[in-house]
Amino acid sequence: LQASGLLAHVHVDDREEVGLLLELSGNIPAAAEPIQGVDWRFLHANGVLLWGQLNSFWIAEGGAPHSRCVVVQDITARKQMEEGIRRVEKLQAIGRLAGGLAHDFNNLLAIIMGRLSLIHSSAGESAETSEHLASAEEACRRARALTGRLLAFSPGGVPKRQAVALVTVAQAAADLCLRGSGVRATYHVDAGLPLADADPGQMEQVFLNLFCNSIDAINKEGTTQGTIDVTMGQQILALGAHPMLTAGTYICVAVTDNGCGIPTEQLPQVFEPFFTTKSGGSGLGLASVYSILQAHGGHIEVASMPTGGSQVTFWVPVSVAMAVEPQLEQGAFPVHHRGVGRILVMDDEPAVRDVLCSILERNGYEVVGTPEGGAAIAAWNDARDGEKPFDVVVLDMIVDEGLGGAETLAQLQAQDASVRAIICSGYDLSASPRGHRPEAQAYLQKPFSASFLLDTVKRVLEQPV
Repeated sequence: LQASGLLAHVHVDDREEVGLLLELSGNIPAAAEPIQGVDWRFLHANGVLLWGQLNSFWIAEGGAPHSRCVVVQDITARKQMEEGIRRVEKLQAIGRLAGGLAHDFNNLLAIIMGRLSLIHSSAGESAETSEHLASAEEACRRARALTGRLLAFSPGGVPKRQAVALVTVAQAAADLCLRGSGVRATYHVDAGLPLADADPGQMEQVFLNLFCNSIDAINKEGTTQGTIDVTMGQQILALGAHPMLTAGTYICVAVTDNGCGIPTEQLPQVFEPFFTTKSGGSGLGLASVYSILQAHGGHIEVASMPTGGSQVTFWVPVSVAMAVEPQLEQGAFPVHHRGVGRILVMDDEPAVRDVLCSILERNGYEVVGTPEGGAAIAAWNDARDGEKPFDVVVLDMIVDEGLGGAETLAQLQAQDASVRAIICSGYDLSASPRGHRPEAQAYLQKPFSASFLLDTVKRVLEQPV
């Protein structure tokens, strides 16, 4: 293989470095120094980017080197795996930051929603006042949806899996994105396609991001007849069939558009957090899609098509029989619940603790508030010893100082197995697998309305001890 022939297959950005190294080793055969284990990018004849490990050594005859042997080993799969691991590690770091921000913001929303409920119960039955307060609560719910997007990056964003028809989710997302855009979506779905084991809300977010990106690319290209083609089929992968997927049965989805495509040199960066080619873009769209699919045990890839446009392909595991934990709907104004019982509330955020206590007290309960788990355990024991035990304990999962909800509940349950508990958190604990969350009677994700809190307390009180 001549050096010029090898260089023709080397990626243009690596060509100068490879050529210089080959030239040096070729012009000084007396040194007979081999090139060992150097990784460079190569381009296949079809334009696909490959990684090769180059090894070169001189072949000697009669003590004198007379020709050079160049061996290029395809290490693309290994590089893809290394890149996947690096990307996951970066997303995990961002996830910790995003999860903390979402948790704190949900705490603030919990205060706002609780105060709105209290204002409503004090404001009488004015229709105008009720309308304004209901509108404010709806704005809080929309803000909570935004924090849900942040939680997609975090350990608190575990998918709520259920059997999902992906084509239905895709069509609903397309209806939202494509209306008025002039872009048309077509679907090619294998007959008898099984359901996916997925979170329908997160899958909708995946399709929304992909469709919006396709629309932007089509508009940038100036195509008069923009099309997005969605194909779905079942794939059974054996062990090692794909470097980023375990053996199993998947639904493979390909979303192809006829937009401007993605430059080859940018393809490795498209899933990087904060990387964007859009003016004013956040760079979190495809990063969140990647994170969601990783959490589902799936994978995603992107390629530019030879005929123009781009194609995004992703895999989601198929559904198997599974138990779905029932979800309570958030309540709305007005609040008419009245209850009887003693409630212990633990939350390290004074404003959150105060609003929870106020809602419960205003609706008939006797309430004691504490800032952390140690104080909650002491209050629980004092009440038990004073023969005025608490009926329910409401615990914040995460506190800055002292015992958090999980440790507190474990100690209370060690003393009294009949403890009835409600765990609150800015994370969605109901989505966490059993064994990774405290065994409580109910879980509340902040922010929640007064009605939802009171409904939950009533439901827990009705459970047998």
